[in-house]
Amino acid sequence: MSSWLVENKLSLHLGKTESFVFGSKHKFKSNPSLNVSCNGIDIQSTSSVKYLGATLDQNLSCENMACSVINKANARLKSLYRKRHFLTEHTKKLLVSALIQCHFNYTCSVWYNGLTKHWKSKLQVTQNKHVCA
Repeated sequence: MSSWLVENKLSLHLGKTESFVFGSKHKFKSNPSLNVSCNGIDIQSTSSVKYLGATLDQNLSCENMACSVINKANARLKSLYRKRHFLTEHTKKLLVSALIQCHFNYTCSVWYNGLTKHWKSKLQVTQNKHVCA
């Protein structure tokens, strides 16, 4: 890896670099980790990574992403709920659309199908809450 980086005039910030391996749960039982090093320095391995706002885990199960969306939506809804007496219905709808719905829409087409029924149900309950807000 080091020679490829040099040949292509690229550098690697080893303090920020992490290795990430994904695969099926069965594969991880037989070989749970992979050691990666660059110029004799070990690169830290991680079980999940956040990339462009989406959290990917080793099994690509997307449960971390669903949990993140639910937490963000509930936190923003709680904030709007406290201020509901000062807002018109039109303003409430605009704020819900701008602050909450965007989290449901972002990459949902990519990770939603990989969720279990349990997580899909939790997402639906959260989305129903903000529709009633």
